[in-house]
Amino acid sequence: MTKETYSFETLPFSKLFKTYTSEFSTLKDFFSVNPFDEQEIKSKASTMKKKESHSQYISALKELHVDLDIDQNEQLEKLNRKDSLAIVTGQQLGCMWSIIYHI
Repeated sequence: MTKETYSFETLPFSKLFKTYTSEFSTLKDFFSVNPFDEQEIKSKASTMKKKESHSQYISALKELHVDLDIDQNEQLEKLNRKDSLAIVTGQQLGCMWSIIYHI
């Protein structure tokens, strides 16, 4: 098998996406954190507080996993920790012409 590497610049992405991935500094005024700077992400994450509904999400996910007969308890316990952080993007997958959310 041959492995080839391509930069975002050579692939058919929008100019905005290419700028975001290669020249983030020109777009920094539009974002609160540089997603390519691990220290900035850690700093921002340390200031965030979990909402009261967080435990409700965990409970709902546990119920869903029971219904689906899958074991995700270890992952849910990690997500439930005080120092956990989940980054969720604006992209949702379309499944059967509807939106499905992923964590």
